[in-house]
Amino acid sequence: MLNSQVIRKSGPEVDPLWLGAGRSVADLSKPQILIDSTYGDSHPGSRHLNTLAESARNAVYAAQAMPALYTVTDICDGVATGHAGMNYSLVSRDLIAGMVEIHARASAFDGLVTISSCDKAVPGHLMALARLDLLAEAGIWQPSAEAAAAKVREVWDNPARWWLDERVQSARRAFCREHAFVDPKGPDAHIVSLLQRL
Repeated sequence: MLNSQVIRKSGPEVDPLWLGAGRSVADLSKPQILIDSTYGDSHPGSRHLNTLAESARNAVYAAQAMPALYTVTDICDGVATGHAGMNYSLVSRDLIAGMVEIHARASAFDGLVTISSCDKAVPGHLMALARLDLLAEAGIWQPSAEAAAAKVREVWDNPARWWLDERVQSARRAFCREHAFVDPKGPDAHIVSLLQRL
């Protein structure tokens, strides 16, 4: 059973809250997909990500799932350089990872799409993906609704290909060992296409 459906059964407050957030009654039984971006106006690397997140939202909905947009913005190392602000740069990566994990676990999402572009945000999203046991998609694809919908359908229709592919698992374990933030012998968190490319 999907994570989202488990919490719907266990908590009578879930449906009214989701309906209050704009979902329809029909949307409640669909797979719930978190779209977490680092959109913000702090620098050119994140300022455009809201348009990509909107494209992803449309694609997820077109694929018969229910999207939810969340944002944990990043900072700009260029602006932070040369003063005390640089002390916060690396910490921001850990906060992004932690907040994405909080978003995913607290709301019991069934899948996750991350959208980021800069040198603290991308590793922060990868750290979160490694910690979560969700159908996940990370990587670069064309920001058209049609391309995004095709990718969501491809992953959703054949999860075993993405979750159980030994190359994905091997890349994930190597990545986790190298960055020492997840025990690679622990529960598999299924990082897909971006780690496939390592």
